[in-house]
Amino acid sequence: GYYQYRESTNVDLLLNFPNSATTVTLRFMILVSVVVGYPTIHFAVRRALMSVLLGPDSPVITAQHVTQYHVAFTLCIVGSVSTFAMQLPGLKTAFALTGATATSWLMLIFPPAVYIQVHKGKLNGTEVAVAYAHIVLGFAIMFFCVHAQLTPAGGASPTTPDPLADLPWHGMVPANLPPAGHA
Repeated sequence: GYYQYRESTNVDLLLNFPNSATTVTLRFMILVSVVVGYPTIHFAVRRALMSVLLGPDSPVITAQHVTQYHVAFTLCIVGSVSTFAMQLPGLKTAFALTGATATSWLMLIFPPAVYIQVHKGKLNGTEVAVAYAHIVLGFAIMFFCVHAQLTPAGGASPTTPDPLADLPWHGMVPANLPPAGHA
């Protein structure tokens, strides 16, 4: 529906619904899911980051109590994520940046990095060079994709053809209908 109604649809989809008890309840349930879900993701990120920076067998990581390192890493992670989130214009940008970075990491950067670690000391110079070249290429593609997501579409004008015009369902519903909840 978003592509069909484009300008009539708010980026925050919850703003398209009338202000009713159901909408307020839905917003509250989303808030609860974020508040409950964020710590479960945060703990794994903190543990992984501490393992990478301090070593997997560091006594700080294996400690059964909270240390100043836990607090410092937590503040850095939460602070940086919160600052980044406040700078984004909308959820569409967050999804675009996630796709641009995660795809490159998962498909182009992690596999050769794991290959180098698994076969450490067993690879010849050419194999190591190819693996590192693959990692550099992955970073280049990732930066290109992030740049493409952050820059406005150049040359777009009102006469630019609609990329969805060839779809069979395009135009079946008039695009100038008012948003949901308006008479």
